[in-house]
Amino acid sequence: MNILVCVKQVPAVSQLEIDPITHDLIRIGTPSKLNPVDYYAFGQALKLKRQVGGNIHVITMGPPFAENVLKECIAMGAKKGYLISDRAFGGADTLATGYTLAKAIEHIGSFDLIFTGSESSDGDTGQVGPEIAEFLKLPQITYAKKINLSGNSLEVQRKGIDGDELISCPLPAVVTVCRDADEKAPMLFEDFKSIKADIEVIDGKTLSLNPERIGKNGSATTVIKVYAPASVEKGVLVEEANPESSAEKIVEILREKNLL
Repeated sequence: MNILVCVKQVPAVSQLEIDPITHDLIRIGTPSKLNPVDYYAFGQALKLKRQVGGNIHVITMGPPFAENVLKECIAMGAKKGYLISDRAFGGADTLATGYTLAKAIEHIGSFDLIFTGSESSDGDTGQVGPEIAEFLKLPQITYAKKINLSGNSLEVQRKGIDGDELISCPLPAVVTVCRDADEKAPMLFEDFKSIKADIEVIDGKTLSLNPERIGKNGSATTVIKVYAPASVEKGVLVEEANPESSAEKIVEILREKNLL
């Protein structure tokens, strides 16, 4: 079985810096990591490889230093990585990203199964996986929890709104995997920058993409403003000598805040 896992490098910090002009996340110089849900997607790929054999390839779109997440996946068991990188891809929304990744996958070759995480920690849209499936004209199943092969088809237990659902579809297919999946790849706490790995870098010229469908030009949405939510005021610990005094103190605090 030939499996492809789409992964993403995301910021590894809680406080993100935003470019005041472009409104994009400032990724250069920001510590990064493999998107947490992608460990579950890669875990499903490893499980199927153990069951039926085959190869796992990984792909990501991003700046040159995004190759570190590919190196991590190769250390976990992938055979080869593909870095889709070009300045022209900068500022892409999910539509332009899905288009670019789909074209890159077509360029690389055919796969029996394409996995993605159900969402990324920096965007949380859950749109790229389904968009890849639409561009490639492949069946898709989202929010997978458990995956089994049955001949040339796939049986998937997925997380639904009203409970779990059991769905089948033919191969090849695209499957997005959620945090509730039954298999997760092990996190490797290493510095992957020095690891030698088989990584192919693919740029826009190689893919012969329509310039009006990539990066900001190909984006259907525009970020108007990015800002941090207002911080929640910390609670107050009331430690008085007795319950009566504690109650009086609480009433005093509530009155100061005009809540009584």
